[in-house]
Amino acid sequence: MTGPSGRIYTVKTYSFWDTEEWASGLYVKVKVYAPAGWRSRVPWAGHFERGGPDDPIPPDPGG
Repeated sequence: MTGPSGRIYTVKTYSFWDTEEWASGLYVKVKVYAPAGWRSRVPWAGHFERGGPDDPIPPDPGG
C-alpha cells in the first residue's frame, strides 16, 4: 500500500469465518508494517469482528 507521503507499506490480513448455523461470524485481523525503522518490526495492528450468536437473523429474501 502506498501512503499519502509516497512511502510503501506492507499490509498483511488474516480472516476467519465461522460457519456454525447459530453462531456464524467473521473475524478480520490486519497488520501494517512500515518500510524502515522500528515500525518495520512492530506493526500497527487492528481487528474487526462481525456476526455471532447475538446478531439478529435477517429476513428471508424469498418471502
